[in-house]
Amino acid sequence: MKVESLQMSFRKFKLLMLPNQKKYYYCIIERSGNRTCIMAPFFMFAASTVFGTVAAAAESWGKNIKWVTMKEAQKLAKEQNKPTMILVTKTWCRACKALRPKFASHPEIEKMSSEFIMVNMEDEDEVKNPDLQPDGTYFPRILFLDSEGNVLTDVYNKEGSSQYRYYYSDTKPIVDSMNEVLRAAGQKVIKGKEL
Repeated sequence: MKVESLQMSFRKFKLLMLPNQKKYYYCIIERSGNRTCIMAPFFMFAASTVFGTVAAAAESWGKNIKWVTMKEAQKLAKEQNKPTMILVTKTWCRACKALRPKFASHPEIEKMSSEFIMVNMEDEDEVKNPDLQPDGTYFPRILFLDSEGNVLTDVYNKEGSSQYRYYYSDTKPIVDSMNEVLRAAGQKVIKGKEL
């Protein structure tokens, strides 16, 4: 299954999910048609060495948003009695790439993020937990948890697909969902608008 490719001079790099395997592989496909596949974690390590850490990747979703790991979020949510907002994204995902600049530059999302514990599970950071996949493993997925760590399955993109309820392609439904969570928690809400 081809996920994304990048044409570079005489080689093509592709991220593939090989049949009957649960690991992604980067495949170098030469013009002759020969294929050399290397496990993605090596490339992810190499890319993080060259381009920065996972924290830097999360920061690209909003540098004024305080991003934490899932493990930290579980502790902080209980301590601060705050809900958690989780973005499940992939660096190769075109929909994620399209949403990232809108999300990162949206003032209401940035302002409301202080009322949430914010987690960006990107690539290998994604926690393999069925609770965080209520209707599938598509990307980007945005989920909300209460302060006890329970997934708020009734908070989803009301303007989106009934098949992919936690998929958001625009910021207005994200702001609406954030406000819904804050209202349920008895906190202040911010009127959402599209920029």
